[in-house]
Amino acid sequence: MNIPKLLLLLLIVLQNAYSEKLSKNDLVQVRFFIQEEKYDEVMHFLQNHQDSEALDQVIGLLSQYEYGDNGTNQEIEEAASPRNEIAGQLAHLVQVKAVEGNTFLQFILSQFYRIGVGVERDNRLFLQWLYTSAANGNRNAQNHLGCCYQKGTYLDKNIAAAVHWFIRAAEQREPNACYNLGCCYTEGEGVPQDLSKALSYYTIAAEQGDALAQNRLGVLYFEGKVTKKDTAAAVRWFTRAAELGEPNACYNLGCCYAEGEGVPQDFSKALRYYTIAAEQGLALAQNDLGLLYLDWKWTKEDMAEAVHWFIRAAELGEPNACYNLGYCYAEGEGVPQDFLKALHFYTVAAQQGDADAKEEVELIQQRLEQEPGIRR
Repeated sequence: MNIPKLLLLLLIVLQNAYSEKLSKNDLVQVRFFIQEEKYDEVMHFLQNHQDSEALDQVIGLLSQYEYGDNGTNQEIEEAASPRNEIAGQLAHLVQVKAVEGNTFLQFILSQFYRIGVGVERDNRLFLQWLYTSAANGNRNAQNHLGCCYQKGTYLDKNIAAAVHWFIRAAEQREPNACYNLGCCYTEGEGVPQDLSKALSYYTIAAEQGDALAQNRLGVLYFEGKVTKKDTAAAVRWFTRAAELGEPNACYNLGCCYAEGEGVPQDFSKALRYYTIAAEQGLALAQNDLGLLYLDWKWTKEDMAEAVHWFIRAAELGEPNACYNLGYCYAEGEGVPQDFLKALHFYTVAAQQGDADAKEEVELIQQRLEQEPGIRR
C-alpha cells in the first residue's frame, strides 16, 4: 500500500470518529478492503456503521500495513512527518476535533505527539492531551495513563495513580484496563491482594477477547484458589487464548494435554502447543518440549530435537533445561558424551538452587578426579 494513501484513508476514517467495536466478520471485511486498496468500499462500509465504535480497531488494522511489508521505516517516517501534506492535514483535523471536545480524538492527538504523526514529537503535549482525554472520560486514555504511571514511562512511577486510572477505565469495561487491574489484585500491587476481584476483572477482559486475561483466568480456575478447582473451565480459557497465539496459554494447554488435566491425555496435542509456545521464546515450553522428545526417544532426530530445545531454554537461563542438558552430556543422549559440558550445565542449574543438580556436580567432580582420562 502506498503510505501517503494509507494516511489519507486514516484521515477519512478519523473524520467519522466511530467508537463501537466491529465484529470478527466486519474486521475480516475491512482488512480485505484495506489490503486491496478498495477505498470506495471502505467509505461505504464506514458510512453503514455510523453507530459503531470501530475507529480504534480500524487504526489497528491500518497499522498492520503501515509496519508490514508495504513500506520501509524511512518511507513511513517520511509519510508521518510534519512536512508531509497529508499527515499535516490529518494532524490538523484531529487537533480541531480534539479542541472541540472529542475525547477519542484527544487521545489520538496525544499519540500523534508521542509518535510524531503530522506534528513534531512532543512529550509535554503528549501528556497534556492524554490527561485531558482521560479526565474527560475516554477509557483508552485512562488505561494508557495508568500504564504510564505503572511503568514509570513519561511520568514518575506512581502505583496508586496507576490503579486509579485503571479503575476509571475498567468502570467502562476497557479490556486492557480490566486485565491490568486484575494483575494488580493478583499481585497486591497498589491494592490489597484479592483474587476474587482479580477473577472478576479478568473475566470482563477475557469475555472481550483479551488473550492475556483468558490465560490468567484459566490459571485461577486451574489452581482453584478462588473457586473450587475447575480444570474444564481452565482448559476452555486456555484454548481460547491459545487460539489467539498467547504463548503462556499454549504452554498451559500443552501441560493439560501432557498430564490429562481437564482433557484426555494426548501427547501429540501437547507437542503441538508446546511447540507454538517454544517458538515464541517461552523457556518453560522449550524445556518441556525437549523433555517430550527425550522421553519418546523414537529416533536420533528426536534426541537431537530434545537437545536443541534444552539449549534454547538454557540460553534463557531456565534451570530445569540446564539440568536436562547436563544429563544429555553426561549420558551421551543426543550429543557426544562430554563430562566437562555436563559439569558446566549442572553447575548453572545448581547455582539457581537445584538440589539434584548440586548432587550431580559433586558426582562428576569426584569422577573426574578418579578418572582424569574421561576429561574432554
